[in-house]
Amino acid sequence: MPAPRTLAAALLVSVLVHLALLGVGWTRDSHADDGIGVLRPIVARLMPQATEPEPPPPSIGPSIQTPAGLPDARPADAPPARLMGPAPANRPGESSAPAAEAAPADASANPAPEEATTVAGTPGQDLQPVGETQKLAAAATTPAPPSAPKGGAEAAAGEVEAPARFPKRATLYYQVFYNGMRAGTGRVEWENTGNRYRLETRLTPVIGPNLRYVSEGSVTKAGLRPDSYTAWRNSDQREHARFDWSAQKLEYGDRESREAPLAAGAQDILSVAWQLALRGLESDGVPLQLTTGKKVYQYPLTQAGQNTLKAPRGPIRAIVVQARGNDEETEFWLAPELSNLPVRILRTDNDKKLEQRIDRIEIDGKSVW
Repeated sequence: MPAPRTLAAALLVSVLVHLALLGVGWTRDSHADDGIGVLRPIVARLMPQATEPEPPPPSIGPSIQTPAGLPDARPADAPPARLMGPAPANRPGESSAPAAEAAPADASANPAPEEATTVAGTPGQDLQPVGETQKLAAAATTPAPPSAPKGGAEAAAGEVEAPARFPKRATLYYQVFYNGMRAGTGRVEWENTGNRYRLETRLTPVIGPNLRYVSEGSVTKAGLRPDSYTAWRNSDQREHARFDWSAQKLEYGDRESREAPLAAGAQDILSVAWQLALRGLESDGVPLQLTTGKKVYQYPLTQAGQNTLKAPRGPIRAIVVQARGNDEETEFWLAPELSNLPVRILRTDNDKKLEQRIDRIEIDGKSVW
């Protein structure tokens, strides 16, 4: 056979072999780009979750439980109501329980699900809170007996017990996509004990090392206050961050450490989505100090719009919060009917897109979606 024909045949065989080996993992999601950037105008705001449990007054029945599943979308008999903004600071004797509102994260199940599409509706029309959101909104207006005052170091630090209506434990399972190709799976575990929290993310790619990230810190009246953030590639510890709040210093780096001034409200790349879930976004455009362990950024956060994430287990209404830098952008899709949990996270860096899309949610050991 002539040399050119031999070379062409060899190239064809090589392509077929690679397709056979990688086809089971790196599959193209035909819906991966549908609806991205097509957002409805904001007519709702994220509602902060309660940050201090209080016993209900005698006149109220059993406490509201976390929803057992995704509520039906917009029941016809629900009375019109506008989703309210973040609740003001409580006066003594008032309940700290607010209504939930929010939405982000990547998710997908086998077979590849449909991607996010815009919510149908008339622009500017008031939303109708559904399911647990509507119940929480009503409960938030009911006064509760004052709780016992806290003392000592805990009161000085502003730390509180676990949020009354935010899960103590939650496990979120994601499908991970890279530039629209199915690239692996992810799992995020949230645990809140007293005034401490722990977040752990594990990413298992089709090709490459397993990735693990851990964020630990305190739960305060202002939300999450990270103490440490650490990343691993397989068993190799890599980038890290240490938050010294008393000295107002942030120490970070990959193997080698650097230092930067620590700003109030600073978050790590793992805790920021859960801070939004817990406290909402009270002011658009205010820069937030954010560290990946390798670098430190100042990202203005804005509520960009509303959307619906379509997934095999049903649609999820989401509020989208964007963090934009010079060449990168991150979208957090937070689900109001699911305790503001992040159901989709999309990170765009120049021409690279990394997406986590929700596949399954467990709250306090029970599957809720």
